[in-house]
Amino acid sequence: MFLCSNLIISAAFALLLQSDQTGLDSALKTITADDCYDKVNILAAPEMMGRGTLSHGFELAAEYVEGQLTEYGLVPPSEDGFRVPITLNCLIAAEDCILAFPPQGVAEDKLEVLDQFAPVVGSYETSVSGPAIFVGYAIDARNDGWRDLSPAKVKGKIVFAFTREPHPDDRKNKKFDGADASRHSQLSVKARAVADAGGIGLVIIPDPLLVPDSQLVLPNTTPLVNPNAAEAIRFFQRSGFPRIPVMTASRDFASLLFDTDIDQYFIKIEKRRRPMMLVPEKGMLVTMNVAFENADVETYNLAAFIKGDGSSDEIMVLGAHLDHVGLDPNADRMTMTLRPGADDNASGAAALLEVAQALAPHKPKHDILFLWFTGEELDLLGSRQYCESPLVPHEQTIAMFNMDMVGRGKDNRLNIGGLWSRPRWEKFIKAQHKRIKSRLKMDNEQGRDLYARSDQYSFHVKDVVGLFFFEGDLASNKFYHQPGDVGESINGKKMSMIAHLFTACTWAIAYEGQRP
Repeated sequence: MFLCSNLIISAAFALLLQSDQTGLDSALKTITADDCYDKVNILAAPEMMGRGTLSHGFELAAEYVEGQLTEYGLVPPSEDGFRVPITLNCLIAAEDCILAFPPQGVAEDKLEVLDQFAPVVGSYETSVSGPAIFVGYAIDARNDGWRDLSPAKVKGKIVFAFTREPHPDDRKNKKFDGADASRHSQLSVKARAVADAGGIGLVIIPDPLLVPDSQLVLPNTTPLVNPNAAEAIRFFQRSGFPRIPVMTASRDFASLLFDTDIDQYFIKIEKRRRPMMLVPEKGMLVTMNVAFENADVETYNLAAFIKGDGSSDEIMVLGAHLDHVGLDPNADRMTMTLRPGADDNASGAAALLEVAQALAPHKPKHDILFLWFTGEELDLLGSRQYCESPLVPHEQTIAMFNMDMVGRGKDNRLNIGGLWSRPRWEKFIKAQHKRIKSRLKMDNEQGRDLYARSDQYSFHVKDVVGLFFFEGDLASNKFYHQPGDVGESINGKKMSMIAHLFTACTWAIAYEGQRP
C-alpha cells in the first residue's frame, strides 16, 4: 500500500513537471527572431525621434507599448491605465514666455497653432519685437556656396530658419559634410550668424526630414529635465549663444505667419539648391520674449501585471528602459543629430514585450510586474522614482530582471550582471540555460563597471536582487549612443535567444515556485 502511494505521488509529480515544461516550451515558441526585429524597428523608427524623455517620440513609443499590452491581455495597475506617474524637475517656459503675431485673419480652428512654440534652453532671456523673415537655414557658408543671411535683408528682423543644413541626409552631397552634420547645423553657430548679420532674434523650425509632424516644435528643448534646478543663466553661459532670444516653433506656426505652406517651401529650396526668402504680410510684427523657470513636470513609467493564482503575495519584476537620448540639444553642440536608440534600448523594450506576450496566456503562482522606464539615460530617474514608491513593497519582491541592450555584439555572447556575489543565483541561471539548451555563451564576470548604469541598480540599492541581462562587450559596440544605432542592423536572433533565457528564468520562479 505504501509503495503504491509512493508510485502515485511520483507519477503525479512527473506529470506536473511535464506540464510545466510543456507550458514553458509553448511560451518560448512565441518568441521569434523576426518578431524581435520587427518590434525594434517600430520603436526605433524615425518618427519616434529617439524616444527622449518628455518628448513626443517617447509618447508615441509608449502608446505602441500600451497597445501591445492591451492586445496581450495584461492588467494595468490602475483604472487610469498602464501609466505610473512620476515627477521630474525641469526647466520650462515661464508664463510670460511668448512668440506671437497679430492673429487677424487666422481661422478659429487654427488658433491652437499659435501655441506651438517653445524657448530653446541656452537662449538669452530677453524680449524683442520686429518684422520677420524666413531665410532658409540661417547659414553663412561662403566655401559651401550657401549664404542666406544678407545683412541688408536681415538687419533688425526676427529670423526664421530650418534646423540642420541643405540636403542634410544626402550622403552624395559634396558640400558641407555630406550626411554628417557640420558646424553650420549647430544652433549656436546659426544664432551667432544671425546676430552678426544684424538679426534681433532666431526662431528654429524643425525641417520635415528631421521631424515629420508639422505640429511639433524642436524636440527635447523645453521642458528640459533639470534635476539640480540650475538657473537658466547657467545654460546660457555654456551654450555659445549670442545675446538674442532663440526659440523654436512648429512648421504650422510658420505657415500661418508667412501665409505659405512651409513644407512646400522646404521642398522648393532643397530642389533649387539656393536660398529663397519669405516675408509675412507687410507691417506684420512678431514679438519674442524668452523666459524660463524651474517647475515639476509629471511624466510616467509604464507598468503591467500578469496576475498570479492568489497563492502568493510575492512578485517578480521584469523591466527595460524605453527612453533613449534621441534628439539631444545638449549633445553634438546642438547639431540636432538623431540617435534612434535601436539597441539602447529599443532592443530590451521590444524583448520585454515578447516576454509579456509569451507569458500572458499562462497563470503563474506569483504576480509578475512588467515595467518600461523613462529617464534611464538621465541617471536612472524613472526607476529611481519608482523604487521610492513601488506598486508592490520591495520586501515582497523576489527579484528584478532587467534587459538593456540585447541586440548587438557577438552572436552568442551574454553578460548577466549582478551574479558576482550570488553563487546560488548563478547556479540557478546556469540550470535554466541548460534546461532550454541555450546556445548563449554566458560571461558573468565582466560588466561590473556598467551595473550601476541601468535600472536594476535602483532595485539593488533597495536590497532587491537585480540581474542585468546585457549583450556583453560594450567597448566593441561602435554604435553606442550614435546615429548608426538603427533597427536595420539589429540581431533579432540574438535578442530572441536572450529573451528565451530571460523567460525560462522567470518561468522557473513565477510558475514553478523555484527559489535560488
